[in-house]
Amino acid sequence: MGINIEPPVELNHLLLPKSSELVPVEEHIQDKEGLVQPEIYTFDFENEDYRRFILFNLGRLAVRTREAAAERAKSYRGFTLGVTAVAIDMEASRLGIFTEGNVKNDKNDPTNCGELNTEIPIVEFYRMERIAAFFIAATSNVEKIKEVNQVPARTLHPCKNCGIALKRSREVDNETLLLSFGKVIDIAQFMTVKEYNALYATFRKTGNVKDYKDPQAYKLRTDDDEGAFLAESYSRSVRRQSIGGGEFHGDKKRVQKRNQELADTITRESIHFR
Repeated sequence: MGINIEPPVELNHLLLPKSSELVPVEEHIQDKEGLVQPEIYTFDFENEDYRRFILFNLGRLAVRTREAAAERAKSYRGFTLGVTAVAIDMEASRLGIFTEGNVKNDKNDPTNCGELNTEIPIVEFYRMERIAAFFIAATSNVEKIKEVNQVPARTLHPCKNCGIALKRSREVDNETLLLSFGKVIDIAQFMTVKEYNALYATFRKTGNVKDYKDPQAYKLRTDDDEGAFLAESYSRSVRRQSIGGGEFHGDKKRVQKRNQELADTITRESIHFR
């Protein structure tokens, strides 16, 4: 049985308020981990594509995630990361922004990853239908990243435990977007969950680093103009491919193509990081 949820807040022309402008949206049930309240908004899924919302607010979501790494994450060894999950509930016309950090106060404590911290309230408390995207802000130090995932990645991807949890989750699908980037340095990598699983599949079987090929890295831009440009580029591509509509009418192939186009738009339009 779900909890009572206060009426969501209306969005103003798709643009999220800046984090400094936020006011409490609703009371969040605090569990033993002290999970913080999310932002829950009404969203007109019939007439607006939520993927445009993600692109439009790419910079603001990245800033929220970096702030979580600095303010909410706790690590006995200083290895902090922030995660923001964008979740949707089309039946109830709700879109949620869930932001958390990793928590590990002692080396003997169980690992409490940011991805799982954001997914817990989505699944257990807010009954969202789908997680459309994860934003992950962490170190861009390759040696520190190797301590977690044993590969020379330039940004921190979900760890093995998180990968298993994402694969088991009913709210995550192949097209859920993973955006990982530096807490300070504007280096970023973008992939879908399907691409993430393929990236690590062979390496996690063999343990041979030669079986891992790091994805292209891009320069992360957090200005609103870049977000508006990405949203318009996505819209043009959807029109060109004739893959609009069908969100509520069971056209799964069109929906999957639009989900993939979300990731493709970012990689196509972003500047390579050198």
